[in-house]
Formats: sequence, structure tokens, C-alpha cells
Amino acid sequence: MKSKPKSPVAPAARRALAQVDRFAAALDDAVAQHAAEPRTRTGHFLYKADGRTPMFYLQGMARVSQATGPDRQLWRTWLPRFKEVEDRIGAYDYWFDLQHRGHAWKLPKPMLAYFGERAEQAMGALEYALQRAGWWVEHEGAPTGPGPMLAELRTALTALGGRKPKKERKQIAAFLRDEVTEIIDKLADGRIDLDEVELGIHELRRHLRWLPIYGLALGGKIVLDPATHDGPLAHYLTPDRLNNRFNQLPGHDDEPEPVQLDTGAFLAVSLLIAEIGKLKDRALFTQEIERSSRLLGLDADKTATLLGEERIAHGEVVAGVRELVRQVIDGDAVLQRLADHLAAQT
Repeated sequence: MKSKPKSPVAPAARRALAQVDRFAAALDDAVAQHAAEPRTRTGHFLYKADGRTPMFYLQGMARVSQATGPDRQLWRTWLPRFKEVEDRIGAYDYWFDLQHRGHAWKLPKPMLAYFGERAEQAMGALEYALQRAGWWVEHEGAPTGPGPMLAELRTALTALGGRKPKKERKQIAAFLRDEVTEIIDKLADGRIDLDEVELGIHELRRHLRWLPIYGLALGGKIVLDPATHDGPLAHYLTPDRLNNRFNQLPGHDDEPEPVQLDTGAFLAVSLLIAEIGKLKDRALFTQEIERSSRLLGLDADKTATLLGEERIAHGEVVAGVRELVRQVIDGDAVLQRLADHLAAQT
């Protein structure tokens, strides 16, 4: 059986360029759809084409590489540029999704209009940022395709140098170990306060969420260790988690020295992200409906009842998350196991 030809660029460049191509394809798709339906904003089509995910992955690469690689300054320069686009798509996603859900909840018309206004403001900020930075180009006010920022990024990434695979593995394993250890420490000393939704519970999930993003972003450099499938955390290896596309970290031919993650611990983190996410979303929906009701002069309690089963009390959210932490992080020590497995590869 013939081996596949080696990549013409360094692995780091190959990983990053794949996400640049993915974002460019989403831009092309958005421009084409806007041309066919000019009454709908191009930014909305970019959102629907999932232009946010490649920017998340590029952020993930930048976070790792600005701390570990030979091209640290390049990644430090580009990280805020990736983050701005991802943040602005995320802001639009929040208000657009809330308005969509609001129709299903039969919220008052003034509130639906308010959510629509906020979504439109977020869309304007997104499209302005894309045009100003040169992610896309416009003709007579209409986006026509990818802009010079993408060409500049491709040129910079193509020139990325290679690293010895073993050295890179050690550096990335150390970075990930430190990221996991930071979560453990912040939970222990209260910097992540689980009595707070936005600054605590949401912050915990943000920290945890980066772990699978790093794995997916560094296509092939981070894999699941098959030797840990039958370990003490094997009960987390359920078919639904193993088959979830966000949990699948396939190897790559030009990555001979991948970082290996404890499979059970990684899938336990996946469980935490999903379950905390459900509670966090319900809490944020409830808080936003109550806050917006007061802003609009509506009865906050009466309006919040329209959420039905989605409504949740603050205490219920805190109790639910604390129980997850007690069982998974404290009881099964999944973060410590993950950190220890990474430390052994440094």
C-alpha cells in the first residue's frame, strides 16, 4: 500500500490553512446567497454558513502557538483579529436565536421587536468589522468576496516554519496540562465562583470548551489515547459521546508524535460542557427575559412564565452545576487525570 505524499507545507501551516479555506468558503457562500436574496444581509448568510467555527479553531491554534511555537509574535498579532470576528458572529447568534425562540415562547411583541433591533445592531457591527479589517471586499456597498486580509493571512501562514514533532508534542502537552491545572486551581480558590452564572458557571464552561476546540483545531496533533479506553473512566465512553463529531480527534499522516488525551477524561469533559451548557442557557434565557421586561416596562415575572420549562431559578442552576462538579470533577477526578496524562508527555 503506497503511503500518502507529504504535505508541501509544515504541519502547523497545513492545520491553519485548512481553517482559512473553510472561512473563505463560508464567505463565498454568503456572498452568493446574498446576490440571490439581496434583502437578507450577507452577514446573516455567513452566520448560517458557520463562518464562526473556523474562527474559533484559528483562535484555538493562536492560543496554543503564541505560547509554544517559534512564530509566537505572528499568532499574537492575529489572535485578536480572529477573536473579533468570532465574537461579533456570536453576538448576532445570541440575539437572533433569542428572537427565534421568543416567537416559539409567544413573548410580547415589544420584546420580540427589541430582540430584533439588538440582532440588527449586532449584524451591523459584524459587517462593519469584516469590511473595515478587509476580511471581505465590497462594491457599491455590497460584499463581493474574500478580501485582502485573507490573502495576507494565507501568505503569513504558508511561511510558518516546522518544528521537530517530539519537541512540539512536549510543548503542546505542557500547554494543555497548564490549561487544565488552571481550571482545577480556579475552582479550588474560588476564582470560578459557581454561585455566579455569567462570571462563574459560564466561565467554567468557557474554560472547558477550549479543550475539544484545541483538539479539533490542531487537526491530527492531538488524539485520544486508545490505551486509556479500558481505564477507570471507561463508563464515559458511551456510543453517543464516541460518535459525536466534536469528540472525534483523528490522526494525520504528517503528525508522527501526537499529544494523547485520556479518552475517558476527555469524554467526561464533553459531558460537562453539554450538561452545564443546558443549565447555563436556561439561566441566561431567564435572566435576559426578566432584564428585558424591566427595560421595556413589562411584568418580568409574568413574561418569564412564558418560557415554560425553559425557565429556571438561580438556585436550581447552581445546584445542578455543583452536582456535576461534585460527581465528575471531584468524584472521578477527570481534570486531574487529564492533567496527569498530559504531564507524562512533557
